[in-house]
Amino acid sequence: MTEALKPINEISINIENEGKKYEIILSQKSNNLLIKSKDLYSFPLKRYEEEFTKNTVNQIYKFFMLFEDISEIISDLKKELKKINLILM
Repeated sequence: MTEALKPINEISINIENEGKKYEIILSQKSNNLLIKSKDLYSFPLKRYEEEFTKNTVNQIYKFFMLFEDISEIISDLKKELKKINLILM
């Protein structure tokens, strides 16, 4: 059996915080940024999902204003993934 291919514009990040493990997936849905997260230690599995327009991500974090569209944001994040420092609140 072959593994399903991931969309080109998708990033998956696994992080741990305070004894919990999460998977964060950033992807493009139409012209929007789709963020999904899973609490991997919960049973039943807790999932969260939110979709953001380009204008919304620009307001949240001014860095995103450097990019023309969501696909450019995801492409750059893929390149910089090792340098990203995630802070959970």
